[in-house]
Amino acid sequence: MRTTLHSPIAAGGGAPPESHGVRRSLVAGLALLVAGAMQGDGAILTSAFRGASIVDPERLSFPWEGAVATMTTLVWGATQAMIVAGFVVFALGGPATSRAGRIAAWAAAGGGALFLAGHGLSLLGPGSSRWSGWRRYAPLALGAWLIAVIPLQFPPALPAAVAVLSLVTMALGLAMVLESIEEDRS
Repeated sequence: MRTTLHSPIAAGGGAPPESHGVRRSLVAGLALLVAGAMQGDGAILTSAFRGASIVDPERLSFPWEGAVATMTTLVWGATQAMIVAGFVVFALGGPATSRAGRIAAWAAAGGGALFLAGHGLSLLGPGSSRWSGWRRYAPLALGAWLIAVIPLQFPPALPAAVAVLSLVTMALGLAMVLESIEEDRS
């Protein structure tokens, strides 16, 4: 039997390197399909159970309680990890061939990882109460502005972007201070 330099066997055996990327994309794509389906199913079940739940709607784990709340959080965390892995595979060899596309793909992976970290932190306080009034929107406003400010970092928009950033940062700080004072009183 004669082999040539172009043969996979002559190059060290196994499949050509391109097929590893295709296989990795296939597995990541399937993981994303499963993760999306599981999260959709979880959204439907959670919505259906909300009216029948005995859990206080102010609790972070609402409508779930105890071991079910923990298991639900772990399963949804696992699906979020699958989404992050899908983003990483996409960033490594996805169709984003421009520099901006690659940066955006890695930004999506980073954002997904941060979301996963936040999801994991929710395991620490499933019985925590939600804030009410304007305070409940302060973390959302700061998080949203941190994303919105990315394209505004270039002059002449930078001073205004930083001014808004300082205001939403102070709003979250004030919300935390007021919440601490109220918790101390109770």
